[in-house]
Amino acid sequence: MQRTVSPILLFLFSLTNLSSATPDYAVFAETGAYKMIYDRRAGPVAIEGSDGRVFIAYQGAAMPANPRRVWARSMVTTWDPDSRSFSAPFALGPYSTDHHDGPFIWPDDKGRLQILSGCHRSTGSHLVTLKPEDLGTSLEDWTHGDGFPFYISYPHFFILPENRTLLFYRTYGHTSSWTYRITDSNGILWDGPEHDLTDLDSQGRLDWSGYHTAKVSPDGQTLHVVFVDYDDNKAKDPDRFFNPRYQLPFDNGAQKYNLFHIQVDLNTGAVTNSRGDLLQTPIHIDQAMEECLIWDTELRFTGIPPDINFDREGNPTILHVLSGDTPDLLDYYFLRWEDGTWVHSKIRSAGHSWNVGRIVQSPEGIWTAFLIVTEPGQLGDGIMDRHGGGRIEEWISSDGGATWEFERDRTPDPKKYPGWRFNNIRPVIRMDGSEAPGLAICYGWPDSTTPDARGFLMFTD
Repeated sequence: MQRTVSPILLFLFSLTNLSSATPDYAVFAETGAYKMIYDRRAGPVAIEGSDGRVFIAYQGAAMPANPRRVWARSMVTTWDPDSRSFSAPFALGPYSTDHHDGPFIWPDDKGRLQILSGCHRSTGSHLVTLKPEDLGTSLEDWTHGDGFPFYISYPHFFILPENRTLLFYRTYGHTSSWTYRITDSNGILWDGPEHDLTDLDSQGRLDWSGYHTAKVSPDGQTLHVVFVDYDDNKAKDPDRFFNPRYQLPFDNGAQKYNLFHIQVDLNTGAVTNSRGDLLQTPIHIDQAMEECLIWDTELRFTGIPPDINFDREGNPTILHVLSGDTPDLLDYYFLRWEDGTWVHSKIRSAGHSWNVGRIVQSPEGIWTAFLIVTEPGQLGDGIMDRHGGGRIEEWISSDGGATWEFERDRTPDPKKYPGWRFNNIRPVIRMDGSEAPGLAICYGWPDSTTPDARGFLMFTD
């Protein structure tokens, strides 16, 4: 479906960089919460239907709870490309102060839309639409799903060939294992591997943990998992918080080191590293350092695990944020698999370790990076600024990711959104599990303390 824009909307959503093609945004919701659109550890957050409508799940109707918490509810809305408008949003669940709660949305093989919310070290709340590709107008248009008979944190759903769905998730808290399960019965039964994929502290490394991201290959045959590691330090031992590289202490939320990659053959269940060497599971930290490490960051750190996408040959590529000479000088890096090894190149500065951008490659082979850029002094101490945020820039590479150049500013109109921060640029997923070209979604907010975020559906063509 060709996406066009009326003169009125073009005026409302125009950006400052008028010398290049004008980006377009459609804005939805009010009083969005911290992580209104969740970061890349879980998802999806938006589904494009077969007729071009976009079904969006987010945390809204937010209210302050205390300086570090926000009350919010799981909400849904539909974007209609013909009328260029959103449906009236409505709530699917009660209020919660846990920003991990989602919601997350995915389709089943009957075209019905499913929602999992309230899911952090729990089984969550599972709802299914009564009609295919239709969120309805209220909770009455939904029914309870079959639920999940196991604990889940950071659920990420992927649509596989042959009417199957894969769920990648953490099995409980910070030091718990990460694994996957597959259903071919729309969630009635879930089958998983005999052993979880990773369990970093399972061989005696006290409190060792990791944050993971995952993505299924375009052919639906391989699950790629990339992760970072850190000391969860539940005892709050100050010696374990100390970073010798920077000669400074950091809490466990800031210091996430290194980069690891594993891949799972979804037909055989075999788990291998980037070179194809077979791995025993669950993988512990010493094994990961020896067999799965793709970048020893030498105590340089990040907050958020990286974005994953694939080049035209189906090889995984990675967008990562990493600290540099000082802990507050962070840069974006693009990693690619080249001649049997991982190669990384710097794109530009990031400004914060929890900025969530994304990478895509055009059919012609041009890489585009949509980056969140935090300016010095831009963020405050409130809950809304806790995990980064800033302007949106587009950078491109025409040589496979070796070098990058600035293309345009993608930040929504600063006259309409003065001083706003934006974060968590996420893909919109089609009914077949592929990414919808020319679409993305993120959220923005006006200041560090007020839960008054808006959602932004991005038209990136």
